[in-house]
Amino acid sequence: MGISLLLLISAGLFGKTPDKPVQYRLGIRADHLMTFSLLPKLNQYTDQSIAAFHTQLTERLAAIPGVKLVSASRVPQ
Repeated sequence: MGISLLLLISAGLFGKTPDKPVQYRLGIRADHLMTFSLLPKLNQYTDQSIAAFHTQLTERLAAIPGVKLVSASRVPQ
C-alpha cells in the first residue's frame, strides 16, 4: 500500500512537470523560437565536413529576413 501511494505521488509530480520552455520565465519570447536537430553523420559526413556544414548553416539561417539570432550547439551522443 505504501509503495503504491509513493508511485502515485511520483507519477503526479512527473505529470505536472512543465515540458515547454514557454512555461518558464527566461526573459525571452519562446513563442518565436525554433529548435531542431541534425545528424549529419547519418549521411556519411566527416567531422571536418560537419564543422563546415554547421558554419554554413548558421550563416544561411542568420541571412533570412526577420531572423535576429542563430545559435548552434553540439550534444554528445
